[in-house]
Amino acid sequence: MLSPSSTLPPPPTNNTNTLDTPISIVRPIVDQSTSHAQATNGSLMDDGSVADPASLGVTILLANWTGEGGGGGGDGFGRAAERELSFLLQKAPRTEEGAISHRVDKVQLWSDSVYMVPPFLAYYGALHSNTTLMDEAFEQISLYRDKLHDKDAHDLWRHVVMGGTGEDPGHWSTGNGWVAMGMLRVIGTYKASTLEKDYGDKIGTLEGWVDEILHGMYSTTANSNTALFRNYADNEQTFRDAASTALIVAASYRLAVLTEGKRVGTIRDAERARKELCRHAGDAGGHVDANGWLSPVVDPHN
Repeated sequence: MLSPSSTLPPPPTNNTNTLDTPISIVRPIVDQSTSHAQATNGSLMDDGSVADPASLGVTILLANWTGEGGGGGGDGFGRAAERELSFLLQKAPRTEEGAISHRVDKVQLWSDSVYMVPPFLAYYGALHSNTTLMDEAFEQISLYRDKLHDKDAHDLWRHVVMGGTGEDPGHWSTGNGWVAMGMLRVIGTYKASTLEKDYGDKIGTLEGWVDEILHGMYSTTANSNTALFRNYADNEQTFRDAASTALIVAASYRLAVLTEGKRVGTIRDAERARKELCRHAGDAGGHVDANGWLSPVVDPHN
């Protein structure tokens, strides 16, 4: 959904190699989801996060719609997607305003969720011409922005708010990348939908929100001798992080493509960062080693 030439619904295809890799990842989860459904209230996985299982939703919808998944185990890809949708809309914890919690055990909002939940809602809605779901995708982003957007920090987003323990008001660079790319996926879905003409205002708003994150992120390296962002964008005590840099760079290019060249204000910054990431690629000391591993990045077990 990140190309202007994408269309929804996607055409059924006989090219079974196209989706083999992503389907091979979600198939065992779908196979087990029937037996897990009662224990997890319908979520695809027994997970402490509400949002992370939903990130599998678009692949599951594609497998079901195109027929390339071969139906899946249990009661199939379609029913698994339906249960996940029902869990999100009817059973997951929410804030008083209606934002779906990132966590199962309490109401807590993480920037990560914008990449996980709204794209699934938008894609499900677009496949079925369901404007209620397409609108809900935008509403969730807007509700999250109300809580996480920090206008006093160059429009960067906080990482985790609410819920007491585990709150993190810092401006995590990767979290800002999750937000930008999540919104871009929703934009791409709206634009590929047969209902695109009804979503012009929402598309424009989302484009503006992505743009402000990108400008805010690049402002933190404008006067630096390196284009890599710090792990927390405006915290000089944190390390330079290649993963968030790659994600923000990708968002800059994708925004330019999806807007057909209308929003290109961060391309020069993106090129600077891309060139630094790729310099000496494959060699010792480069950010990308001979096996394609990127560094330095956050330790996911820390």
